[in-house]
Amino acid sequence: MVIGDNELLGEHIPVKTDDMITLGELLTVHTSQGPSTSEPAKDKIQLIEETVSGQRHLSRQQQEDLREVLLQHHEAVSLGKSDMGRSQAVPHVLRPKTGEPAYVKQFPIPAAHLHFINEQIDKLLALGAI
Repeated sequence: MVIGDNELLGEHIPVKTDDMITLGELLTVHTSQGPSTSEPAKDKIQLIEETVSGQRHLSRQQQEDLREVLLQHHEAVSLGKSDMGRSQAVPHVLRPKTGEPAYVKQFPIPAAHLHFINEQIDKLLALGAI
């Protein structure tokens, strides 16, 4: 199987309303896993505070509950595109369209690009993604 430009490798299945879980169910799942054992970084605390305070549709008590859950499970909170939050609460499944392995013809990497590629690999290693 050869992958062409803009060719679809898999499909994204939208979540149905009955597949959604309530905050109470999420709290139960996270509580059973236990809270994070490390302290959150200052920038993560600031992001959580800004996010919670922006939820004006929630009551004060709901905001406090949300803040508490996010701080307890701060490892699941991502600071940006290069920071991967971690969670065991929701399974993720990617289903390829066919059973065949995807094949992309390899090409030599220019020496000028190796520095950038090595930086990206170092970032992914630091994040524990590879």
